[in-house]
Amino acid sequence: MKNNKVAVYVGGRRFILVSSESEEYVKNIAKRVNEKIGLVTKSYTQLDARGCAIMAALDFADDEQKALGKKAELVHQADKILKQADKQSKQIIELKKQNAELDKKYDELLEQFQDLKKKNSNLTAQYNELKKFLDKQVGLSSSAENAQKNSAEKNSAEKIEDGNNQNAQAAEKQKSAEKSSKPARSDNNRKKPAPKISGSKKSAEKTAPQQSEGKIDESIIKPESAADIMRKGYMPLRQYSLFDDENK
Repeated sequence: MKNNKVAVYVGGRRFILVSSESEEYVKNIAKRVNEKIGLVTKSYTQLDARGCAIMAALDFADDEQKALGKKAELVHQADKILKQADKQSKQIIELKKQNAELDKKYDELLEQFQDLKKKNSNLTAQYNELKKFLDKQVGLSSSAENAQKNSAEKNSAEKIEDGNNQNAQAAEKQKSAEKSSKPARSDNNRKKPAPKISGSKKSAEKTAPQQSEGKIDESIIKPESAADIMRKGYMPLRQYSLFDDENK
């Protein structure tokens, strides 16, 4: 770096200063020294120029010391701030790391959610299909039960009707049998003549047993004596041992 030679006046004397700083900077320094010497001269009138210069140097040293103290304090504060900044920076880095992990977990959870949503959609579709199938089966079962019930009721009604028809037919058969049996009996009773040997038809009709319908005349079954038979004009039949006994 190039050194500059700057001529300045301090305390009324001319000085040639060699410095790497700029000429303006050097002249500003000389100006501050002259001002400080002027203040000391006014405050300490008994001092000569050398004493005033020494007092000015002491003032500059005091200012420098105080400035160094302030500088140290500022440096300490700056270090503290830097440490806090470093700590906060580390916390920021840690938070960024945690944020990245949370983002990763969020992406995983989002993917799981999409999978679950898809599965739920599939399960919902299967549930709807199964519900439709079950409803259809229940409808078919109800229809089958109704049809079976109707068929059973129809069969029961048919059986009852068949039973009633059979009972009616049996009653009609029984009635017709009774009707047919009653006239047959009366015809048999009318056609079966009583044995006779002599006598008129009118007497025979008078002596013929009278039988009411459904009753048997006991006079037909009760044997008559030989005298009664002879009185009525009948000849005894030889096949009856009772008549033989009476003839004896």
